[in-house]
Order: sequence, then C-alpha cells, then structure tokens
Amino acid sequence: MNLLAIGFKPQLLFISLEINFLHNELNALEQLLNQFFDVKTANDKRQEIQKFLSNFQTQHGCWKLCVEYLALTRNQHVAIFCLTTIENIINKQWMCLSWEEKIQLKSMLYDYLLRNQKALTMCIKSKLVKSIVDIARLDWPHYYPDFFTNIFQLLEKSDTRFLGLLFMLITSEELIAPREDLSVDRKIELQKLLLAQMPDVFAILSGFLSNETILSDVQDCSLLLRVFTHLFSWVPATHVPHTVINFLFKIGSKTDKQDIALLAINTLNEMLYRHSVPPNRNEIVNHTMNLLQTLLSSITKLEECYLEKITEYLRLVLGMELCQNTEKQENLTSLLFATLSFTIQQPTFEFGFFKCLEIWMHLLEYSNSKKYVWLKINCMVFIIIHNFLRYQEVFISLAQHILKKIQFQENRMEMIKINNFITDEEDVSSWNAILKTSVNIIAVIADFQSNEILQLVFEQWVQLCGLYGHIFQADNFSAAIQDHILIHSLLIDLSTLTQAVGLLYPQCTGESWKEEPKFTIARLSVQHLLTLQELTKKAQCHSLPVNIKLAFQNLHAEVLASLKSWCYWLPLLHTEVSTKSILNDYVTGILNGCIPLLNPGSPTVLQHCSAHLLSTITSTVRPYCFWNQEGIKFLFSSNLDHLQKEDRYLIQGSLVNCLILKWPNIEDQMWDHRLKLLTSYIDQLTSSFTALPLQFNLQFKPLIITTLQTLQYIIMLYKSEGTKSKKLLCVAFQKSVDHSLALFPVYVRDPEVNQEILQFFLILLECLQQQVGVAFTQVTVQTFMDAYTRQQLQVSLAHENGGGLQQLLQILDLVVQTPGLSASKLTPMTVNLCLQLSEPILAPAVSPTVQESLFQLVYNILVHKWHYFFKTTLEADLRRKEFLQLMKSIGQSLFLQNIDLFRQNLKNLERLNLKWNLYCKEVFKKDLHTEFLKALLNILISKSHSLVKEEIAVVIYNLIIVDTDEFFNSFLPNYLDSFDGLNTTQKTILLDNFSREPDMPSMTQNIFRLTNDLICYQLCNSTLPLDIVKSN
Repeated sequence: MNLLAIGFKPQLLFISLEINFLHNELNALEQLLNQFFDVKTANDKRQEIQKFLSNFQTQHGCWKLCVEYLALTRNQHVAIFCLTTIENIINKQWMCLSWEEKIQLKSMLYDYLLRNQKALTMCIKSKLVKSIVDIARLDWPHYYPDFFTNIFQLLEKSDTRFLGLLFMLITSEELIAPREDLSVDRKIELQKLLLAQMPDVFAILSGFLSNETILSDVQDCSLLLRVFTHLFSWVPATHVPHTVINFLFKIGSKTDKQDIALLAINTLNEMLYRHSVPPNRNEIVNHTMNLLQTLLSSITKLEECYLEKITEYLRLVLGMELCQNTEKQENLTSLLFATLSFTIQQPTFEFGFFKCLEIWMHLLEYSNSKKYVWLKINCMVFIIIHNFLRYQEVFISLAQHILKKIQFQENRMEMIKINNFITDEEDVSSWNAILKTSVNIIAVIADFQSNEILQLVFEQWVQLCGLYGHIFQADNFSAAIQDHILIHSLLIDLSTLTQAVGLLYPQCTGESWKEEPKFTIARLSVQHLLTLQELTKKAQCHSLPVNIKLAFQNLHAEVLASLKSWCYWLPLLHTEVSTKSILNDYVTGILNGCIPLLNPGSPTVLQHCSAHLLSTITSTVRPYCFWNQEGIKFLFSSNLDHLQKEDRYLIQGSLVNCLILKWPNIEDQMWDHRLKLLTSYIDQLTSSFTALPLQFNLQFKPLIITTLQTLQYIIMLYKSEGTKSKKLLCVAFQKSVDHSLALFPVYVRDPEVNQEILQFFLILLECLQQQVGVAFTQVTVQTFMDAYTRQQLQVSLAHENGGGLQQLLQILDLVVQTPGLSASKLTPMTVNLCLQLSEPILAPAVSPTVQESLFQLVYNILVHKWHYFFKTTLEADLRRKEFLQLMKSIGQSLFLQNIDLFRQNLKNLERLNLKWNLYCKEVFKKDLHTEFLKALLNILISKSHSLVKEEIAVVIYNLIIVDTDEFFNSFLPNYLDSFDGLNTTQKTILLDNFSREPDMPSMTQNIFRLTNDLICYQLCNSTLPLDIVKSN
C-alpha cells in the first residue's frame, strides 16, 4: 500500500505550516503511528512506515512541526514520536541550529510544558523536562543563564512545585553523570556548576519541610524524597542541612503512610551507602532509636517491604557506628539493644528475622576480624577489648534470644510456617538457612565469650538429651512417642542444638583445652553424642509415622556431623597418657556407629554423613594400625558400588588414609608393611582397569573414566603430605600409571577418555612430580605430543570442552615452570605447539578455558625460558621470529570478548615487563610497542572492556614512559591523524589537553580524558554535515 494513499503528503509536511494543513497532516501521522503499533500490522509494512518516519526526522526544521503537533494532538503515540524527534535534534543536531532556532525551540518547549502541566501524562511530562535539561546540558549557563532561575521559580509556587521537583530530579540525574557525548572539561564544569547551586537548592527544599502541607500531598512528598535520594548519591554531607535529616526520620516513622515512609528510609540508606554522614553521628543514633521505638509498638501491622528497608538501614547505620571505634559512642549499646528487640519481634521468620540475623552476622564477623588484626598493634589492644566488653551483654543476650527463638517447643506455631521443602539455587531450604545463620552467630559470639556460650548451649542441650533418653527408658517405646507433636518438637530442637554443639568445638581446643569447664564440656559432649548415636539407631528399628521417622533420621545425621566436628578435638587426647584410653573408646564408639550405616539399604543422607565422619577421623585422629579394626577390614574387602560417587570416594580415601598418613607420637611407622597393604588395595581397586587390552573398545570407556577419577581423587588428598607418604603412593600407583600412558594413543581420538587420561597425569605431575622423576616426565610429555598430530589438534579445538587440549596445555605449563633437563629439551616442542595454535585458538568457537590455558603457557614460556629466545646462536633470527609471533598472538587475543583472558594477558604483560623489562627491549620497541599502544587505546575507545579500564590505563602508562618524547612528538599526533572523523581544531585540542606530567595518576587521567573526548567528538561529528565538521 502506498503511504501517500492515506493522505500523508511529504511536501506539505515538510514545508507547509498553515493551520488548515496541520490538522490533515496530523491525522495522517496519527494513522501511520496507530498502524505501526497495531499488532496486526505486518513486519514489512512496519519497516516501510519506520523508514518513512526516519526520513521525516532527518528533515531540516522538522522540530517546528513536532512542537505544533504536540499542541494539537491527544494521541500518545504522536506525542512520544514528536518528543523523541525533538530529543534527537537536541542531542545530535544542536550545533546545526541557528541561534534564533535554539531560542525558539527552548521557549516553545518550556511554554508548552507550563501551559499543559496538569493535562500531560507523567511520561510525556518527564520527556519534555528531559529535553529541556538536555539543552541545559549543552548551553547552561553561558547560553541558558536562566535555567536554574526557572527551576527555583517553579519550586516557589505551590501549583508548579511538582514540576520544579521533577526538573530538579532529572537535572541531578542527567547533569551529574552525563552521557559520553560531552568532553571531560564540560563534564567537570557541569559538576562544579551544579554543586554551586546546592546551597540554594537545599535552602528551598528545606523550606518545604517546615510546611506540613507537603506531607498531605503524597505526589509532591514522594517526588521530594526521590530528589533527596538522588542528591544524596553525589552531594557531600557538608551540604546537607540537619533539618533535612530530621525531616527524613520524621517521614520515615509515619507508619500510617508506609509508601512515603519507605521512600524516606531509602533516602537515608542512600546517604549511608556513600558514607556521606553528617559529623554529628550521635544525632543519627538518637533518631534511629526513636524510630525503632515507634515501629516496635505496631510492628505486626507493618508491610514486609517497609520492614525490609528498615532492616537495610539498621545494617548500614550499625556498620557505620561499629567501624568508628571511638570512645564517644554512648548510645551504641542502647541502639544494639533496640536492634535486638527489633530482631526478636519480627513478625515473620523467613524474611524479617532472617534478614536481621544477617545484620548481626555482619557485625560479629567485623568485630571478630578486627580483634585479630588489632592484637598485633599494642596501642589498639585496649580499645577493641574494651569495646567488646561494653557490648558483651548485648551479644550474650542475642545468643540467649536466638536459642529460644529457633526452638519448636517455644515457637512451634510460627516455625511450622517456614518453608522446609522448596530450596534456593544453593539447594538450601528456608529453615536450613535460618538455622545455619542462627547457630553460626552463636558460634561467633563464642569466639568472644567462650565459657558463657559453651555453658549456655551445653546446659540446654544436655537437658534435651535427658528428655530424649527417657523415651528409650520407657517399657513401651511406641507408647512413649504417642504425643507426636511433642516428640516432633523435641527431635527438631535436639537436632538444632546438636548442630550448635558441633560448631562450638573450637572453643575447647588451643592451649587451654585442658582447663575447666572446657575439658569437661568437650568430654561430655562426645559421650552424649555417642549415646545419641546408639539411641537414634535403635529408633530406626521401630515403625514410625513419616514425619517422626524423618525427624529421627535428621537427628541422626546431625549427631554424625557433630561427631565429625569434634574429631578435630580428639587428636589433643594423643598428647596426654591419661587420655589415650578415652580416645580409643571414643574412636571405637564412632566406628561402631558409622560403619553399619554404609551398608546397602541405609538412608542416603546417613551414608553421606558416615562417609564424611570416617574420612575426618582417619585424617585427623589417625588411629594406630586402624586397618586392624574389624569395621575397617570389612570396608577394605567390601564392594562400595551402592554408595553415591562422592561417598565412595570418601570411603576409598579414608582407607588410603589409614595406610599413608603418619601416626602421631609414634616412632615406628611400619612403612614397609603400609606399602604392601597400599599396593594390594590399589591393585584391587584398579584390577579391571589394568587388565584392559591396548585396543580401542567403546564399552571400556566408563571403566576407564571411573577408575581414573578415583585415582585422581586419591592423589589430590595427599598433595600437601610429606615425602614418605608420596613415595608410597607413587610406588603403589606405578602399574596404573604405566597402563594409563599406554592407553592414551589408543583412545586419543575419544575426547572424553583423552581428557580424563590427561587430567589424571596433570594431577599426578602437580602432586607427585618429584617422586615420578625427570625421565618419566619427559617420556610422558613426549608420548602426549606424539599423539597430538595437527589433525588431532583441529579435532580438539572443535570440541566444546577442548577434548583434552586444555589439560595438555596445563601439563606443558607445569613442565615449563620446572627447572631441569626435561623442561629444556621440551621447550622447542612446546613453543612449536603454541605457534601452531596461535591463530586457530582465536576463533570464537574455541572454548574460553582452552584459550586461557594456551596464553598462560605462552606467558610461562616467556617468563621462564626468556633466554631461549635471545641466545647468541645460529638460530637467533628464528628464535626472534618465534618471540614476535608469540607476542603478536597475545596482542591479537586482546580483541576477543573473553574478559577473563583479557585480564589474564594484561597482567602477564605487566609481569613480563617487571621480570624482563619487556617494554624497553629493542625488539619490542621496534616491532610491538606502537601496535600494543594503539590496540589498548582503541579498546578503551570501543568500551568493550570497561570492567578493566583502570588496568588498561596502567599498561598504557607503562608503555608511554618508555619514551615520553616519542609518544608526544610522534605517536600521539599520528594516532589522532588516523581518525578520519576529526577536524584539525579537534585534534589540536586533544593534543593540548593531554598534559605531559609524567606521574601515573596524572597520566592515566589524561588517557581517560583523551579517549572520552575522542568518543565525544566522533559522536558529535557523526550527526553533523561534513562541511560543518571540516569548517570547525
């Protein structure tokens, strides 16, 4: 359909301004826009209309018609189109307008806005204000001197106050952080000019606060608070009158107007987020306590979003106060107690109470971290201890209240509402999250007041243990648990306190572990846990309702987890002869309780907890000849395939622990006997694997992968162990290692098996390289390199995860960093591989992790084998070309969108410069310096890597200072000449604005100024006719 057929006549639209035609043209425009936004309009028709409208927007003088249409139309689409057109004219073609046209457009917009402010929708009103502010962004104050005068006049009249506030909000938003089409000088000028207006702004806005009528006008009050919120995001605290702060607290406590109150608290939060706090902080504390006192009287009636904002405010203000650490914090203790009341009286567990717990956790973690930092500074010791003693009453009271709050017997009706099924992305239910945070808070408080918290938790726990024991003492167990509600509450509370007891074990360790009451509490805790383990196991034999059975199971899991924690206390019993017998009893009890749970048919969660417990006791306690225990003997000969993968690894690792880890305080470690047992066990684990033929068979793939993953897990356990243990492991693994190496060429074309074998050898070399020896390392790497033909490299690059290539590169990276003959012989082969990959690795489809591995290898070749490239030999020219090719590949990688790779290579460039003075080397200065400098400046201009712009600027600075004269006299003029979109005047300005001050802060600031102004000039010039660009 022809667009002209509906009456839209361009010759009239662009030329005629007579009123008779305006209505016709406006009607045609409305039809076009209505058709454009109609869902029934076909895409090709919509594109045709879009093209026609775009042509209209490029016509000279089209803004005049747009202003006329605004005055005549009631169509929202037309209004938005006209305002968008005007906005584009202001932002892109303002320099093309004559002085008279600028004055006319500005006055027409302002007059139209003033005449129609009551009738316009908020969307249209905001766009009009923004267009006027955009003009001010370019012209104020030189060519728009009455901009702020107009705003003040609007604010002074009640009927235009809302419009004035809207102007103030959008002015703050647009001028304090203007877009990139302004030069740095103009941005700085705007910020200074705007800041200079703030005393008058706050004087006028503060005048509103004394007038109670603004509180009754929800619209004006809400907008005023939004203005304050944005001003607080950048205005220094010294500019904020105390009357504003008082007003915000007054509004914030208006619980009958929670929507406005929420905005007021949000404004205070903005102030605190910027640490823009008035000098008199005590006034803030007093206001806060008054606010909390008001809220607590009606907390159950408050909306959740409002309470959440109050909680956010408390977190900020308490953090601010605690960080000051001054002696004049008289009200802080009172504020903490008020916050405690606010926490405990929260109407909801999942949101209110939990959010408040996060406040306390933040405060306690801060106090705990500062305690250890300041203990090293003598003059600060008294301050931190004194401050905590001042608040210890609050924290102990917090622990008491939390213990009471999270017990079902105290708050069952509230707690049954907590979601214990739906989990978050971390697979944690709401109840588990609340419980974890609660007991962690108690544990952190115990770091300050260990005896008080230990006794508080232990006494309540022992009391529940006694009630639990009475159930099993009854003649009829089923009758004893008839009250399901009571029993369910008891089991959940006992589980909760058992978890808390497990977290308190660190308080019973250290140099004072034998002191009372710590030793008695620790000993009784383990005894009670062992008793709970036996009793809970008995309960599983009875027929129970589902919820009771699950509660018993959960309690059993918590008992095992708590025993695991106390395993870190048990090694202390090795040090005293009098306690060794107690230790043996405890170990036997733990073993008797957890081994049966590993049998088929046990609940998965109990198998998991038992596996962790066994792993911990074998790695921490390290009982003597543990392999002679019946339960351990049973595991050595058992098939563990019924266990989950992680649990199976834990058990296998536990058995190896028995054979490898040194026993404490024992001279004869029986290493020869250990080696026989270990070799026998590893052979048992890998018998099927080592029997595989050296022929490709897809059916063997699961067996290969499973066996290698098991061996990897075992090796990783002993990465930090001593030489003797590693030697045992190396000997026991020899057969499996040899067979794995033999299988590699057979399965090199299978990406998954290839990757798993290489991953196995990577871990082997990381952990046991010294034990396997130089010769073996060289043979291993040579085998891999021979198998990786050019064709195989292409196959691996095309694979989603690199098909083992990443692991190969990491192995080479490890070898390159290892001094010795092996590494030296492999260097040419490694460099050649990097050169082969330097171009194909840059393809978008290549895995980012493979790219990162290659360039990390390139870096380590350069840093560790630097002299390889610069020896005076017959191959000097070849080595120099290889060096340049590697460096150029780093430069090319900077243009990839992989931000991690970019950051990695940027850091590596700086490290190379630090290590080998890279930027000053003649070969770099001659062939690479200019290219790297251009590349990094272009990347800054493109804004493709804005997250690391500071790091980019540092590298550019270090490149510049190699020869500043060359940079200013040659590079920079030539670089600017390469931009076609700049005229001579602009290039001169850019050169003049780049200061020659050589210090890093000044230079980096000038780098950012240069790139910002370049972007600004390019944007401005792109919207101007070519003749105007050249004439300026």
